[in-house]
Amino acid sequence: GTGGGIKYASDFVKGQNFWVINGDTFFEIDLSEFYNKNKDRQISIALAEMAEFDRYGVVEFDNEKITAFKEKQYQKHGFINAGIYLLRKDFLHKFSPDTDVFSFEVDILEQVIDRINIGYYQSSSLFIDIGIPDDYYKSQYIFSKNLNKEKLFSLDSTWTIFLDRDGVINHRRPGSYVKNIEDFRFTSGAKEAMKKLSKHFKRIIVVTNQQGLGKGLMSLDELKKVNKFMLEEVEKSGGRIDGIYFCSQLATDKSNCRKPDPALAYQAKRDFPEIEFQKSIIFGDSISDIQFGKNLGMRTVLIPTKEEEQSKYPSIEVDWRIPALSSVL
Repeated sequence: GTGGGIKYASDFVKGQNFWVINGDTFFEIDLSEFYNKNKDRQISIALAEMAEFDRYGVVEFDNEKITAFKEKQYQKHGFINAGIYLLRKDFLHKFSPDTDVFSFEVDILEQVIDRINIGYYQSSSLFIDIGIPDDYYKSQYIFSKNLNKEKLFSLDSTWTIFLDRDGVINHRRPGSYVKNIEDFRFTSGAKEAMKKLSKHFKRIIVVTNQQGLGKGLMSLDELKKVNKFMLEEVEKSGGRIDGIYFCSQLATDKSNCRKPDPALAYQAKRDFPEIEFQKSIIFGDSISDIQFGKNLGMRTVLIPTKEEEQSKYPSIEVDWRIPALSSVL
């Protein structure tokens, strides 16, 4: 197990505090900030913010300490153990089992949670677990590109815009769905904004989760009519939408197309091979939209219309926050 290896390696560490970092994950965080916040703790863990997932257990925290490690199950939102630890040698040797083979997570972390205050450092930065096949292939794309955030950000006519639909282009219906044309209302200034964006960007792509279809609350025909209406109204205003891609699977399904999974973006790239994700921007109103963009190396724009998400999870990291799509005017 991992515990034995960490215990053995700690004998070569000079001083007390040292880092343990999983070799099969990537998490883009500020280690200096992490250290300064937790340097006096016996152990602290980096937590990655995620949306719509079921392959990791959730870590709960309150009052500056971790309170629980939960079993794997579907979560709409939560924080997971990102595999980066700051700990002290004396802590490790005090709580390690008297054996060379043991699990760091099960035999130490889960055993001491009620005995000491385990610290944490939370972030919504890009997280990749290359031990998972989908993330492994995703990483091949991301790390082959220059994603240096210090690089001068410049736009030209070869860039692509990705937009969520409900809450960005049209008004959401909290607690319900846009099931027909009568339910569809453009947000103020959205059509004019689409016209302006169309002049400056190579492709305009809409990517939308539509689980109302999967729940049987609307028909595929009605969804197509709504999208056709949106497309025609945007064109009448002088704008354009080059492609509309949707996922009808339920949030509780083991989905491979719902955002934040990048499947809808890959569909768009098959239709428009010239799309480059590192030269793309996603406009969205939810955590899953932003993580969708981060997973692909896109720039991110948050339009915080989902008040229940933004008030509860204000820490999400984005490149820009704007009040509405019309802010581009």
